[in-house]
Amino acid sequence: MTLPAKKRVRPFPLAELPRVARAQVEAARLLMARLPLDAGAEWQAACRALGGEVTLTVTEVYALPARELTMQARGAAVKLTLPGQRWALVVVESALAGKLARAALGIEEPELGAPRPLTLAEEGALEFLVAALAGETAQVAGVAGEGALASLAISVADGWLAAAQARVTSPAGDGWARLIVPDALRLGAPAPRTLEAILARAGRLDDAHVPLRLEVGRTAVARDDLSGLAAGDVILFERFGVRDARGGPVTLRLGRGGFAARLDGDALAIVQQYRLNLGAPNMDFDPSQKPDAASADQLLRELPVEVVCELGRVTISGRELIELRPGAVIPAGRPLSGPVDLTVGGRVVARGELVDVEGEIGVRIVQICE
Repeated sequence: MTLPAKKRVRPFPLAELPRVARAQVEAARLLMARLPLDAGAEWQAACRALGGEVTLTVTEVYALPARELTMQARGAAVKLTLPGQRWALVVVESALAGKLARAALGIEEPELGAPRPLTLAEEGALEFLVAALAGETAQVAGVAGEGALASLAISVADGWLAAAQARVTSPAGDGWARLIVPDALRLGAPAPRTLEAILARAGRLDDAHVPLRLEVGRTAVARDDLSGLAAGDVILFERFGVRDARGGPVTLRLGRGGFAARLDGDALAIVQQYRLNLGAPNMDFDPSQKPDAASADQLLRELPVEVVCELGRVTISGRELIELRPGAVIPAGRPLSGPVDLTVGGRVVARGELVDVEGEIGVRIVQICE
């Protein structure tokens, strides 16, 4: 009889995880919150001018010291101005910038292999393409030369920059592009998003189960009174929604806000969209109020979603399950250095890799599963 080979079991390789600075995590959060969700009609027209669809796929988001700006901006750098005297740079690989500009200008003659700076007409064509991608959120200030880049680096002094690297695929050619913004941009107001753009990605939450609290009243109690509560004491509520068995105004609470609703027997009717800092349940209702992008965005920000990190899924027989004992070894399905799944309600929403974020375990997203 041949005995099965003993499987090697080794501890979790924490020392082997890639190291990521917390500033890099914050940079990813900053840029992902402000990158455009949907390109507008101007971008579609620009793609037609190039001869077909242009796709940008974000491959990496990272943070870097401001002193490295000129090195990171090597290529064709287009400066964008944003409200509040803020700025951003869109850097396009030099070879790709020339191909895109010539395609936008309708120039079909083959280009010489030797690198050269863009002409004024090519710079204008590249600015047109970047303006179409940025839409109304930013204004193009022109292609930034070495002097302008040095001035921008001085303006942020010893601060940090956030950068997003993207792979560009176009009919004119492929290459890379990079978005660079000062870290101080995190203090700016979030970019406006349409309700349609927000709800278009709500499908990721289909399998998430969210508990809501049904509140009928609220009141303030002094700390001394709270610590001295005893059986038989009565707490008075100045404002209480439900007055009798027929029901009345209530609040369906979620995070710092909630939905104004009315309880009618065992039926609950929503009468007002989600609002932050919603008051007591007997507030005045406005049933004519329509959902808008602001309320939808607030709701998504307050929504508590449990995200589970799965290394893999193990399938065993029922007999093996009931025979599991301490010391038993079963195959995990994936190596510890391999990818992990992020799931919501059992549904895979993203895949990533484990990283060490200054002593804490994190997951760096490498793929979104729509």
